[in-house]
Amino acid sequence: MYKLFIYFIIFYTSLLGERITKIAKEYLSKDTLVLYGKSVSSTGIRSGVLVTFAIDSVHWGKVSSQKINIIYPYIKAPSVLDTSEKLVFVEPMAAGRNYKSLQEFSSLDKFFPQKLQSLDKLLAIEKLPKKLAIDQHFSLCIDQLKSDTSWQRWNGFWEWQHIVNTRSKQITLEKLQGIILTYPLIPELSLKKRLRETIIRVKRKLGTTTIEEEKLKAHPASMDKALEDLKSEDLQKQIEAIHTIGQYHTQTSGDILRKNLQHSSHHMRNICLFYLKLQGTANDIPFVLSILKNDPSLRVRKNAINVLGKLGAIEAIPEITKYLTIDYTKYTAEKNLDLLRPLVK
Repeated sequence: MYKLFIYFIIFYTSLLGERITKIAKEYLSKDTLVLYGKSVSSTGIRSGVLVTFAIDSVHWGKVSSQKINIIYPYIKAPSVLDTSEKLVFVEPMAAGRNYKSLQEFSSLDKFFPQKLQSLDKLLAIEKLPKKLAIDQHFSLCIDQLKSDTSWQRWNGFWEWQHIVNTRSKQITLEKLQGIILTYPLIPELSLKKRLRETIIRVKRKLGTTTIEEEKLKAHPASMDKALEDLKSEDLQKQIEAIHTIGQYHTQTSGDILRKNLQHSSHHMRNICLFYLKLQGTANDIPFVLSILKNDPSLRVRKNAINVLGKLGAIEAIPEITKYLTIDYTKYTAEKNLDLLRPLVK
């Protein structure tokens, strides 16, 4: 009985030590704390700078006091005390009750709300039973890759790459298809290149070679199913359906794409714009220009600029010019204005 108990403890400990997510693998140990709060004072010491950190909330681990001391080497210590709120990953130092910082996320960062939300979800995944945690981790990667925020898209990629590197045998064709369907939604060319490389790696292990081979086949049976799935209340089914429909170059597919430019999901609107860029005509310009003027999502409007440039929509020049003053859309606006201005007689 005693031996059985020992075996159970060893097995249970090994489970606790096996981290599912990339950030947990890198920063979480049994002694790690993840805390939200702010620095309130700092003192120079022989080995660096000692910063007193006031804890507002605990996201991981347990701590008995409301303040801890974090020691930074001089090379990493802030020259001026940063009293803004932040999330810190810390672990105890070898001697004493002081801690060292593993990673920090400042509330001054414009993406901090999204970072905090993502990190909380990753930490929550680590608290789940292993099988459920693995499934939820994969779902999180998909959601992050579809995000409107660049940090979340890149974070989703790094977590997906972690899955490819550590659990590739658990990736099924169905799961890979979910990743492939996010591919056209990603605006960063560098991120798309990295994502494509990981997709190809997985496809080779699954017995195929290129991302193009995974495109949904356009045939009457798949079109009928897509039209049916488009009526579903399940957004993922609708997304898969619009990908299938978008590969037809027919009047019916064009009508469906234009209609779904008014869909409540910005993911669906982005996909419709992606396929209209490939198959759209001058007749689509008024619909896409309306999106550029009225859509609540800046990312959707940015994609609309690309479509209007491809369609030669010179009437969109005044509207596109407005986007030269926004950092997120400046390059896209410049690129497409360069395409359109020579068309003006």
